[in-house]
Amino acid sequence: MRSRSPKFTSTFCRVFNESGYTFSFHNNGAVLADYQLLENDLETVSKRAATIGEAIEDVGRRLSAFTPELQDISRYQVMMLWPVTDATRISRIHQFTDARQGYKLNWSAWYQSLNQEEQKSIYLRELNRSRLYFDMRLVPIAAADLQGIYRPQDDDTIPKHALERFSKTHFFSLVARKWNPETYAPLRERDSKRAEEARNWYEGVTQDPTSIGKSIAKALTQLGLKSYYEKKIQSPHSSVRADVLVELDAGPRSEVIVELKAFAPENTRPSSISDAVGSTLRRHAGLAGFIKR
Repeated sequence: MRSRSPKFTSTFCRVFNESGYTFSFHNNGAVLADYQLLENDLETVSKRAATIGEAIEDVGRRLSAFTPELQDISRYQVMMLWPVTDATRISRIHQFTDARQGYKLNWSAWYQSLNQEEQKSIYLRELNRSRLYFDMRLVPIAAADLQGIYRPQDDDTIPKHALERFSKTHFFSLVARKWNPETYAPLRERDSKRAEEARNWYEGVTQDPTSIGKSIAKALTQLGLKSYYEKKIQSPHSSVRADVLVELDAGPRSEVIVELKAFAPENTRPSSISDAVGSTLRRHAGLAGFIKR
């Protein structure tokens, strides 16, 4: 086996990562990690190749050998739902997603948020596989849209106007399979009395996320999507508890696991987002048996 210098390895990885934008453009927005080709793999290829051209050929063979049908077999989809109160928090969530493509989790952005030790983790391949297997999303939702449907008591009725607002959120359109990237409009901060009241309200309910999940399940059910809160999901390998579980009528992703990330606004930092995403990836990698306990 040839051993290339660190300078060669660094140059190749930089060249190939820069060409990744062209790759994504010609492959419907897909990135190398969607083909289970990670940064560590590029380093391995570069150390074995005599030239950059030879390394690129090796990468091409790996991409050609990929079989995507093996990845899309889970009946579950995982959506991380993150309430936001202002433009800063919205922007921080967007950094970790491909918003136009339905807030798909951006593997490269998450990987770059890790420290060097974490980037060398032996579980990265399993975590990426978990992302693909569960088609993971990270979706922001305005606190004002949650306040309107917040009804923690069983006999509380959600007003029709609040349900209508909730049905227009990006989150609902994704869960209801109505997402259309052509009509996507970015989530923006609202400068209104309603938004200000929602910010004050949200700071007081982050200590009781179960009541928020319960209200979300109630709203989704009233809008025609059968949903449950605090639902345990068991597999032969592990178990997780969905803050909300949505059961759809049909399709390859017939059940949606919603993980509510009810962080206080001041805790919606890049580091806390990265940690929360990593926790979800690990938990569901265990559920699928990719990481053994």
